[in-house]
Amino acid sequence: DWGYASDAEPAISPPNRNLQVEKLMNGSVNVVLLQQSTNAQTNQLSKRLTLLENNEFIKPLLDDVEDPVLADIRDIPRVCNDIQQDWRTVGLNRMTAWNLANCIRERMKGRADGSIKSHGAQIDILVTGCEVSL
Repeated sequence: DWGYASDAEPAISPPNRNLQVEKLMNGSVNVVLLQQSTNAQTNQLSKRLTLLENNEFIKPLLDDVEDPVLADIRDIPRVCNDIQQDWRTVGLNRMTAWNLANCIRERMKGRADGSIKSHGAQIDILVTGCEVSL
């Protein structure tokens, strides 16, 4: 919630107003964790943040160009090659894929052997993503 300077309270839906509000970016952003375990310690949010500076996995923004869509299209062969090369080394993509495959395998075993009960409102796997290049 970026909110407004005149807001006395962050914009949080009524059922979640009891949750702790974390202030980020010198108090200009309000963040609320909507799912917390009963054993959650204080300041759990900071453990889940990704550092944007001094992080080898965060690349700097490219210079502005006159036609960013054309630049993205021209970049496709290089980016596809980079992705292929990344999968050939033992990096974060391969480790993440391996871990996800193991989690899915364990979930499937649990469903098959009955240790995980199923019901109509159950979600087995939820995969999300965000495309931000254009």
